[in-house]
Amino acid sequence: MDISAGIEGSVFIDLMDDKRQKIHRTYYISGAADTKLEFPYLTAGDYTIRVSHDRNQNRYIDTGNIREKRQPERVAIYTLTDGKEIITITEGKEIEQSMDLKELFR
Repeated sequence: MDISAGIEGSVFIDLMDDKRQKIHRTYYISGAADTKLEFPYLTAGDYTIRVSHDRNQNRYIDTGNIREKRQPERVAIYTLTDGKEIITITEGKEIEQSMDLKELFR
């Protein structure tokens, strides 16, 4: 997966099952630098990708605080070009995707 950066802070990229109950892989990357990620040795199945923006780079996804008037850090589900959120992987299949973080978190 080619990731185009351009945002402040860092992001968590989570590869999850299609029901979003189990995380299979997690990457923590800078939001300022373009990156290429690989998810090797996946079993056939359906997956989703969750992207969480860690603005303050403390390696936690902070919840909001009403008293401090602080919004929670943003979380988005990656959507394929056909509009689907589920990525289906079959045996021996390789796919390439691109993600624009600036567009995802606008």
